[in-house]
Amino acid sequence: MFATVSSEESERLHQVIKDIKTESDAIRVFGEPTCILEPGGGHTEPERDDRPSYIHLYRTLRYESASDTAVVDVHVDQYGKVSVSLFGKYLGKAPKS
Repeated sequence: MFATVSSEESERLHQVIKDIKTESDAIRVFGEPTCILEPGGGHTEPERDDRPSYIHLYRTLRYESASDTAVVDVHVDQYGKVSVSLFGKYLGKAPKS
């Protein structure tokens, strides 16, 4: 149900995203995102050393037209730190609205 991202396409995208360090970099490289997810996700750091657990939320800039087979997600945390993930595009039927 999902496209396979070839090693060639993965390498091409890695070359494009390797210098993305900020949200502005992502917009400069890819343009306006297809959608912005807020929050786009999060993760929890467990309690330790007498500190409470901490939940990190981040926004996600999703780019669906950067590749024929991959979706590019640019995750931006509350400090502006950026990480990027790639995954195969959904090939199934569009949901009925």
